[in-house]
Amino acid sequence: KRCARKARQALGARIFTTYCLAFAALMAASFAEVLPVYDWELMKFDVAERVSVWLGQNMHLPFLFSLAYVLVVFGIQWAMKGRKEFDLRNPLALWSLIL
Repeated sequence: KRCARKARQALGARIFTTYCLAFAALMAASFAEVLPVYDWELMKFDVAERVSVWLGQNMHLPFLFSLAYVLVVFGIQWAMKGRKEFDLRNPLALWSLIL
């Protein structure tokens, strides 16, 4: 059991190191202007004004999305109460690596 824990820790350390190196490479490419960097200050004023008006007219949408999120989360918890748990260790490690 102890060896399995150390192996998982070593795998986590390798994944984290790979993630850090990839992040550093992307940051270096961004600073070298190899990757496009979009600046909101370069956006035309009329576009910003239209976005501001749209956000003002649709203020209710974040509340509706939040309510839907809460209902989905608690609904899934209720539906999954009596089911066997999933082993998601590897998919979640992959997800963390992708992030």
